[in-house]
Amino acid sequence: MRTRDFLPKYTRLISLAERLIAFPPRRGVMGPAIAALGGKRTVKVTFLPVIPDAAVLADLVYRASWYLSPVFDKVKKVVFPVAPGVGAQDGSPAYMDEEVARCRGQIRDLLEFRESVTLDDIRSLVADADIVLVWDSKLWDPPARLSSYGVFRRGRRTFFNVDRQTYSREASTWLDVPRLLGSSRSSVVAECREKFAEMAAALGGGQRAYVFGTGPCLEEIAEMELLQGVRVVSNSLVRNERLMEKIRPSIVCCGDPVFHAGCSGYAAEFRRNLADAMQRHPLYAVVPITHYPYYRAHFPASLMKRIFGVPINKLGHFNFDLLSDYEVNQTGNILTMLMLPVASTLAREVCIGGCDGRSDKAQAYFWSHHAPSQIVDKMDAAKESHPGFFRISYTDYYDQHCETLELLMQEGEQAGHIFRNITTSHVPGLARRDFSDSGSRPADERPVVYTFCAPIHGKIPEHEAALVDLWRESWTANGWEAVVLDESSVAVDEEVARMLLAYRALPSINRKKLDYYCYVRWLAVAQAGGGFMCDYDVVNYGFRPRPVGKMALYERSVPCLVSGTAAEYERVARFFAAYSVASDDRLQGKPHVSDMMILTKNTWMFEQSQGCAEYGRPGWEAAGAVHFSNLSMKSRSHVPRHEHIPKLRPFPTAAAAA
Repeated sequence: MRTRDFLPKYTRLISLAERLIAFPPRRGVMGPAIAALGGKRTVKVTFLPVIPDAAVLADLVYRASWYLSPVFDKVKKVVFPVAPGVGAQDGSPAYMDEEVARCRGQIRDLLEFRESVTLDDIRSLVADADIVLVWDSKLWDPPARLSSYGVFRRGRRTFFNVDRQTYSREASTWLDVPRLLGSSRSSVVAECREKFAEMAAALGGGQRAYVFGTGPCLEEIAEMELLQGVRVVSNSLVRNERLMEKIRPSIVCCGDPVFHAGCSGYAAEFRRNLADAMQRHPLYAVVPITHYPYYRAHFPASLMKRIFGVPINKLGHFNFDLLSDYEVNQTGNILTMLMLPVASTLAREVCIGGCDGRSDKAQAYFWSHHAPSQIVDKMDAAKESHPGFFRISYTDYYDQHCETLELLMQEGEQAGHIFRNITTSHVPGLARRDFSDSGSRPADERPVVYTFCAPIHGKIPEHEAALVDLWRESWTANGWEAVVLDESSVAVDEEVARMLLAYRALPSINRKKLDYYCYVRWLAVAQAGGGFMCDYDVVNYGFRPRPVGKMALYERSVPCLVSGTAAEYERVARFFAAYSVASDDRLQGKPHVSDMMILTKNTWMFEQSQGCAEYGRPGWEAAGAVHFSNLSMKSRSHVPRHEHIPKLRPFPTAAAAA
């Protein structure tokens, strides 16, 4: 007997066009369904197909008791069609928690167990229902339709795929049932948005935020000195009191339908840990809007002032300002779905820790976790409660997560945000933005400084070569390894090729390719590993190496001498490629931009440091490095520059330094 035979006859006699309407994409279903049930005070719910034994019945009874708990007042009855001789028994499955058992007592009077034998029995049952919960999708005809959509409508009924054995999104689908009945209506969203704004005002925002996952490298945090900033933690880290005291977070984000809002013993233990942490710490909790009704139904009212739900939608882009647009893009991981959007709303710079990723892509789970921050003893309960969730391809999930995270960070960087990784990570996007290495090197290793040289039309090659030699001599004499990069130093892949085209499109009134090469050099140094970069007309008179971290400029906002990690150079290079020319980007009445002009307009991108001065400016005679710029020298008739620099301020040769 197949499920299609259980349905009223007219639902099987439909054309291909009607089938397409009957199975719309998941996102488009809930709006019409909510509208259809909006006028009803209570609804009737039934399960499908017939329940064959007491074990399955017990699971469904207690599962429904939990997932319908936020909307008991909206449910008129819940019908369980059972095979002859199958009856309800007290006692929840071992993988569920006593919290779920309490819900069973509250819903007891709404439950109806109806023996169903004939097709007419089932047709009558479905015809009388507003909501149909399909607990075994294998019997659906064809099964692929149900497994693809999860939620769909036929006639005036809304069907939900809640097959825990085969459907990986079963828990998420259950959470949509209260939403269908108004638990996430506009007034609830408005309430949460107001609480979010109050939290943002209380925390004050600032330049920096930290977000922490639950990877093994969390141990590195214990030895760090965290700077001032909003701290956002994830999930079960709230149970690790040692790290909670170290991090002192302001916000916890939790959004997993299985591990946090589910019916298993694991999820119940997490909610207890969260409530305890919120009692001990001034902690706000941010959850998906579909999870919010469960906290409101089961958490103390005193804590609900600090818990709010955020709408999750398929936006097609990432939102970095929830104060202006209160929703986030739907993704498959808490980091990309809630943590980074929330942190980016409160700060421009976001430091990321505890996100190890996978050192071995063949490992058998999502990734490794920090054991003291996990509910290890309850993991089997989660797996038994939602087996379909764990039958996904972890490798595919990881690859998708890495791709989504990279897209988010690129989009955020184009909007002016900075993302830095501060602990060990195998996630490619975080590894490229690594800030965990301070830039220290062995004492016997010579520091490296890079310059970039390429032929420019109108410049005399012999003069430029002599200037490069003088540059190399001055830096070598002061203990540095001086490396000259050129266009061939840049390895070109698909992304770099797009960036190079973007550089060529930026307007310039200077000599052909001069400003283009000024952009390219940032890519060259990023690929070389980061560190110090300067123009080859910057002469070293005693400039010493220092720790490398955030991008630093040593001569006002002129990028003649800079330092930063490889990730910082890459960040700046991407920003140049994504730059939108403004109406005021002009020089001598013509459209014009350069790396210096862009940095001058966006001083948040770098730290201002000391150590270099332009020739002729106050302090140049004693500066550790001097920029003998073309403008400052030519205006004083000091050309060719390489002949005048040693006369203006002599510097020691390598032999003399030795």
